[in-house]
Amino acid sequence: VQSEQGKVTQSNNTSSKSDVIIYPNLDTYHWIVDIYCATGNIVYAKQGMSLLRKMIRIRGEEKANDFSICKNGRASSSRNAAHPPASFAPSAGTHNSVLRALVETMTVVDTANSNAIRASSGNHGAMVHGADKATTAKEATAHLDSMVQYGSSFPTPVTFLLMLQLWQNSQSTEAGVYAEEILSRMEIVGMYQDELKNFSNAYVLALECWLTAAKAGRSGAAECAFRLLEMVEAQASSDDPFSGVNRSMLPLPRMYPLMMSICASTHEKQDASRAMAIAFKICDKMVHDNIKPSPVIFEMLYICVRNFLDRHPEEERQGLLRDVFERAGKHGITRGEVMGRRKQLLRPKKGYYIPA
Repeated sequence: VQSEQGKVTQSNNTSSKSDVIIYPNLDTYHWIVDIYCATGNIVYAKQGMSLLRKMIRIRGEEKANDFSICKNGRASSSRNAAHPPASFAPSAGTHNSVLRALVETMTVVDTANSNAIRASSGNHGAMVHGADKATTAKEATAHLDSMVQYGSSFPTPVTFLLMLQLWQNSQSTEAGVYAEEILSRMEIVGMYQDELKNFSNAYVLALECWLTAAKAGRSGAAECAFRLLEMVEAQASSDDPFSGVNRSMLPLPRMYPLMMSICASTHEKQDASRAMAIAFKICDKMVHDNIKPSPVIFEMLYICVRNFLDRHPEEERQGLLRDVFERAGKHGITRGEVMGRRKQLLRPKKGYYIPA
């Protein structure tokens, strides 16, 4: 009897039809995963990921059984063992279905239940919920190791986008770190897949993940995000034809406001000075690239200065604030516009990130 291999077995030749055991095969698992992912329920989406892990485990056992040990102790294989049939290797489409379901259900949970969580559990409840989402994102990211083992499950551009979106919604201080790890994996896979080159949306999402980390209280988030931005710009300005990044394709009008949001979301005392300095540099970059700063850009610059002054009251206040208002005035933005729009930080819409 071979369990979970999609075979029909029976204990002996005289057994009745009722003794026949039917084990699930690859198609069975795929269909169940698709059903779970289509429910729009976070619990079933996680069960879909659990089944995905089981498929990966079974495939690993199959791979181990592809080889036999000869009498002389050497490992040998059959003629087909060099290219074993990936009977239980989940496809890239199955991985993407699970990831998409997790992203969509986690977003729904954020929208529908965030107020209820705060009302019923206070900050502690919100922290537990965020930790649960971070754990889910870590489990999903770990699947990259098994995906690259088979051609049928090789990661696609959609795979990396969805993983980045998971971390964007994770409310975790580790979101930015994992985003950069995913970017590194993407660049390696891009050596074999041309469609992963010039993939600018992934870099925008990585900055979104650093924004998530900054809002969660990650120390040094602004510095790390700025280093990532400079790295992408350096690749774009290089003469290397294999850099894979084209400056004309970089979404700088979206990346610069994101950097400003990260700086304005930095509240740690040891980071306030550096976040403010980065915010001034971003404003200079926008002017250099002929991108007209909006009133919200100067509002976030103003917030950065206020965050710094609130934590360093000994610094000269008037000079820094005057610099903000003078910069805004050069673009026709009044002092009242800079100070009167402090409702929420600007964030690009998520719609264009979610792949079909």
